Amino acid sequence: MSCIIDNGVIMYMSTVIGICGTNFCSLCADSRKVTNDKNTVKVVNNTTQKVFKINDRVLFGATGVFKSTENLLDPLKVYPDKSVITVRTAYKAVIDYINRNKSIIDWCYFRNYMVGGKDNKGRFCIYEIHFNPDTGEVDTTLRMPSPPMFNFSISCALPLNLQGEEQEYINKVGNAISSSNTHGEMLNGIKDVIKEISKKDITVGGEMQVVSIF
Repeated sequence: MSCIIDNGVIMYMSTVIGICGTNFCSLCADSRKVTNDKNTVKVVNNTTQKVFKINDRVLFGATGVFKSTENLLDPLKVYPDKSVITVRTAYKAVIDYINRNKSIIDWCYFRNYMVGGKDNKGRFCIYEIHFNPDTGEVDTTLRMPSPPMFNFSISCALPLNLQGEEQEYINKVGNAISSSNTHGEMLNGIKDVIKEISKKDITVGGEMQVVSIF
């Protein structure tokens, strides 16, 4: 779940699913933003961008709680020239940003970032970065395909009320992969998984967004 606190109104955005194979990395997301003010939920728009292609090596996505003074891409502002950003430097920039701003975000809900793409050795990967406000800890996971047994690696960030069900949706994405013959078919299958999630949570919906690196 991704949210923006603005004048006391909580603004939610949510799901991002990432997948990397031996020759690509893609991030998929919905585009809905809703408000939750005094337990009244209202859809604001279905056009909010949550995943970004930073350059020809780096993808970026974010979910969590964000103040109105924040932009999802703020962690990467330390690099005015986006062409020099690598997967590793983007990952480190996110960690540094969270640590610098814990006083702002430590009262918020869970926050997740995904940094994916092609590393400096030409390998495709996704870093998951998760901030837990209950503990103040930042947890990170590096996901990479491990051929020949595992040719794909999957990341999944879900709305708060569905957290704990990640493995179920990772399995659904895996099924979409196994039944696909092309990258496009696979992405359509992942979009269908996000649409299924939207039936369980009002914060998910709108047009599907995809960014990819090959």
